[in-house]
Formats: sequence, C-alpha cells, structure tokens
Amino acid sequence: MPPTFLGTPVWDGGRQVTVSCVSIPWALWWPTGQETLVSFRGRHRRAPDALHNGTQAGRFRFNVNRFALLSVLQDMTRHPSRCSRRPGRFRLVLCSFALLLVSCSAAGSPPTPAPAVPPAPVLGSATTVYDGDLGDPFLLDTHTSAGYVVFGTDDPPFHIPTATSTDLVHWRQGTDAFPQLPSWAAPDPEFARTWAPAVIALAGSFVMYLTVPDAASGQPCLAVATSKQAGGPYRDALGRPLVCQPELGGSIDPSVVRGPGGSLTLLWKTNGTCCTAPAPHQPATLWSQQMQPDGLGLQEAPHRLLTAERAWQRGVVEEPAATPASRGGWWLFYSGDSYDQPGYSIGVAWCRTLTEPCTETSDHPLLSTVGDQRSPGGLELYTRPDGSPAVVFDTWNRPPRNGRYYCCRSVDVATVQGL
Repeated sequence: MPPTFLGTPVWDGGRQVTVSCVSIPWALWWPTGQETLVSFRGRHRRAPDALHNGTQAGRFRFNVNRFALLSVLQDMTRHPSRCSRRPGRFRLVLCSFALLLVSCSAAGSPPTPAPAVPPAPVLGSATTVYDGDLGDPFLLDTHTSAGYVVFGTDDPPFHIPTATSTDLVHWRQGTDAFPQLPSWAAPDPEFARTWAPAVIALAGSFVMYLTVPDAASGQPCLAVATSKQAGGPYRDALGRPLVCQPELGGSIDPSVVRGPGGSLTLLWKTNGTCCTAPAPHQPATLWSQQMQPDGLGLQEAPHRLLTAERAWQRGVVEEPAATPASRGGWWLFYSGDSYDQPGYSIGVAWCRTLTEPCTETSDHPLLSTVGDQRSPGGLELYTRPDGSPAVVFDTWNRPPRNGRYYCCRSVDVATVQGL
C-alpha cells in the first residue's frame, strides 16, 4: 500500500499553502518506478523550493516497509552526494519525500486549524462634510478649541492641503501643511507627487507620515516630518526616507496604528513591479512594521499583510488602515482598483496579528459607489466627539469622462458598527 499525505500546510513566500498530492508508490524508490509530483494549492513548485521557508508539521500516515525506508534515509544522510547523482526526476521525488518526512517530525499531530474570521464591520450611510477637492483624507482631532484638521493628497498650489472645523460640519480651507520638500526629494513643480498623509500626536508635538518622490531612486518613498502645531508647517525629520523600496515599485500610503500600551505600527503599500521591471513581477502589497516609541524610526522586520488577489481589485491594494477587532485580531481596511476608475472601492480583511498575512472577509468590496458618492477610497478611522468609532474617506463628486475621473474629490464620514 503506498503512503498517503493528508494536506500538509507549508509556508511559501510568507503565505500558507497546502500539499494536496498524495500518493507515492513504493516503486518510486527505483529509477524505473512510477513518479508522483508534489502539488501546492495555488501554484506548482518543486518541493525543496517551497519547503526552504520552513514546513509546519501536519498529519501524516504511511504504510510501507519502515526498515527499508529507514535504510534509504540513513543512506542519504551518510552519503548525501548519492541523492544528487540520482536521475533527475527520480531525485526530485525521492529527495522531496525525504524532506517531507524529516520536516514532519511531529507526525501524527493534526494541523493547527485556521482561526475563524469574524463577521465584517458594517458602515453607515456616508455624509459629505467637505467639498474642497481633498483626496486621501486623514482626520486629526487636536483635542483643543481648534477642533479638527483634515489633511489630504497634493492639490496645487499645496503639497498637503488642509481644512479645519470645530464641529465636523462647517469647514474652512487651511494652508499647506508641508510647504517645503525634503533635501533628498525630487522636484515636484506640478504639486502631484506628495500623497496620503497620516498624522499622530507624540510627546508634545505632531508627526506626519507621507509619500514623497525620492531623487536617488526615482520612486516614491515614505517621509516623516514634525511640527509643534497640528496644522503645520511640518519639516522633514530624518534627512532621508523612513521607508524606501524601489525594487518593489516604491513605498506609499502610510498609516500608523496604536497598539496595546501605546506601541506604534507603521502600515504602507508597495506599488509592485508589474509594468516597470523584468519578470518575475512583484504584486502590489500591504506591509506592517513596528516603530520606535518616538515614531521616527523602525524596529524588527517588515511583514507582508495582503496582496491583490481578488478580481475586483484589478491588481491594486492600497491605503491601509487598521483598528483592533472586538473579538480579537485586527481589521485591515484598504482600497482596491485604480483611484481614478469607476471600480475603485474599499475592502476589509481580518488579521490575527499585524505580523502575519491577513484573510479577506469577502470576494467583494465593503463599500463601492452609492449614488453621487462615487468610487470611495482612502479610508481612515477616527473617534467621534461622543466616543464612538467612525471612518473618513474620499469620493469623486463628478461623473467620470472617458472611463476615468479627473475632478474632484469630497471628504465623507460614516459611522461603523461591528468592529
């Protein structure tokens, strides 16, 4: 009777896949025997390539001559060169099988079940609160009589336009919160390359994270700037990018999450390299990394949270924002599709932690066009005056022309239930 493998989970490039093959005839131990490939759900790869990232032990059973099997493994251990001299296809199967046996040292233990994904949050009806063509809004409560400041993506003649309100109803246009680009930045004479700010209050000052064009790499990177005033002006704090990944298409769309005990986690997006680099291409990806307590540096390693795998996303996930889930874990909100397309929408995934891949809650977006509130995106979270959670995002307030939007974006707010 040939051995049988029951779906063994392994980690491949940061995401879990499953060994779905399963029979390896006894005859495979000889070059003339029948061969069986190892198939990984979602893609096909040589087993040693997939296993080098670390195999998670799963349930395993076999019914072969164990003395003969032990003899083969001992022979491979004592004389590893013999494995490399086996015929090519036989070597792949035999060595893959041996690796599976060695890796599954916890034979007989069942795989750890995937945690259940809670029901997704529900957004209330959106209300447009500011119609000043301000995209990718970030809403900051100053906790003073000044009320709120909303920051947005560049709009000439401002790199980071702002507006202020004391009641979230009546708004007044503000000044440019980031009037001077860093010394390391590329010129931006058209005010078109500074995007998606996020601002937090830390130790008596305010810290802004934003996307800035990097002169050295020619790609967008993340900058960090500080100011004593909530509305700015903010100045570059490091003299270099905070995050820059030109090999992944550049780093954009920062957001900062406060965790238990005040810990800070930076979220952002890499654009991917679908159209600007040779294959293999890198997908658009959302990332996280723990920050230093002062918010001006990073520590530990970055983690991949989500890539664009749903049809409605059309290869794009961006604008991450996260908040704790009441049943444990985290909600990761994001935007999908291209920002100026009618299909641009907001999605949500659930993350057990912010250090491992997240799980989509649906094959469809959480929020798409509703009436004249077209193509919502750039969602961030904030707390209303009564202490309840809410979200702020942008929508296009004019119909598209020739299949895309040109003008203009409004700031919308909505309640959120079921976090």
